[in-house]
This record gives sequence, C-alpha cells and structure tokens, in this order.
Amino acid sequence: MTTVCQHSESFADTNLKMLDDEHLCDVILAAGNDHNRLKCHKFILQSQSGVSRHVLRRTC
Repeated sequence: MTTVCQHSESFADTNLKMLDDEHLCDVILAAGNDHNRLKCHKFILQSQSGVSRHVLRRTC
C-alpha cells in the first residue's frame, strides 16, 4: 500500500502562515529606537544566519 501526501501550500507558505498566526513563535526581536517587537521562529532564524545561530545557542 502506498500513501501519497499532497500539500497545496509550499514549505515557505506554511511557515509564513504560522508566523502570521503567531503559531509556535518562540523568539521576540526588538529593533530600532522605539524597540518594535517582532515575533519569530527560532528555527528559521538559526537556519538562515550563522550569527543568529551563535547568539541563540548561547542564550536559549
């Protein structure tokens, strides 16, 4: 028996929807003079940036 999984959304679309819904956001970045807050996924930050990977590994 073969199981075929079909996804209508791409990986990027799914992650963007999760971010928009603030689903599983586990990091908050504060930026700028007024410290605007941005909720993020630690996994995405670490996978795309060596600096983020280093900082988050030390603090989380």
